[in-house]
Formats: sequence, structure tokens, C-alpha cells
Amino acid sequence: MICNFRSIFARIISTCGYIGFSKVAPGTVASFFTSILIYFSIEYIGDWFAILLFLFSISIGWYATIVYLNETKKSDPQEVVIDEFAGQSIAILLSKSILDYLGFFDSKKMLLLITLSFILFRIFDITKIFPVSYFDKMDNAFGVMMDDVVAGFMASFIVVIMMIFI
Repeated sequence: MICNFRSIFARIISTCGYIGFSKVAPGTVASFFTSILIYFSIEYIGDWFAILLFLFSISIGWYATIVYLNETKKSDPQEVVIDEFAGQSIAILLSKSILDYLGFFDSKKMLLLITLSFILFRIFDITKIFPVSYFDKMDNAFGVMMDDVVAGFMASFIVVIMMIFI
């Protein structure tokens, strides 16, 4: 039973403020929420804030996932969606950074980048093709987080290629 502050904190963080308890497709809902949050962060605050959100999700999210898994005795519960937040953030932020560095980014293409990142990240996360499947088979918080991080890197790679040739 979750009753102390550490456990409550872990539940809130690992489920992205309870988004993970969505009755329909919690991973997709979390990825959609992340896409919107990262978009508005970049557009109205700055890239640095979006990067801080990602760093928070990967570091504090990993810790919260460890605590939550230990508390619930589950190996990869669907309500843990901080990993989707981290993976979706990577897909967007890395794509944008690479395209910007290569001179192919235009702020008018931001919504296209977000949409492609969302679709491709969800495809890689759901299908669990290698190397995502390698990490998905791990029964620990590292595996829970890393399968989505890897899916985010894969999505970013494809988004960059697509955006260069579009």
C-alpha cells in the first residue's frame, strides 16, 4: 500500500501526474501530453526548459520508477508512463537539435516534426522491434525506462531523414 511521502511522490512522477491511469491507451495519452508540453515549452519558454523537463523525466523518473516497482511488486505496469515522457521528449528534442544543426530546421515545420516524432515513437514503442525489445525484456526500472529511450532515438533518426527529404 502506498502511504508515505516517497511512495506518493513516486506514484505521481512515474504515472506523470496520474495520466498513466487513463482507461484508454495510457502510453499514447502520455506521449500526446508530452508532445504538447514539449511544443509549448520550446515555443514559449525555450529549448533549455524542454531539455530540463527531459533531464528531470530521465533522472527523477528512473528513481520514481524504481520506488513504484518496488512498492507495487510489478515489473512493467502500464500505468508507469514517465518512460513515454522521456522517450517522446528525446524523439522531439534530438530531431529538432540535429535538424537545426544541419540547417534543415524551420520553426514553421515544428508541428510536422512533433507529429512525425509522435507517430514514429509510438510505432517503435508499441511494436518493440530490436533493439527496443532487448530492453523491454529486462524486469527492472532500467529496462522500463530504456526501451522508450531507445524508441525515442530510433524515432528521431527516422524523423531527421524524413524532414531532410521533405
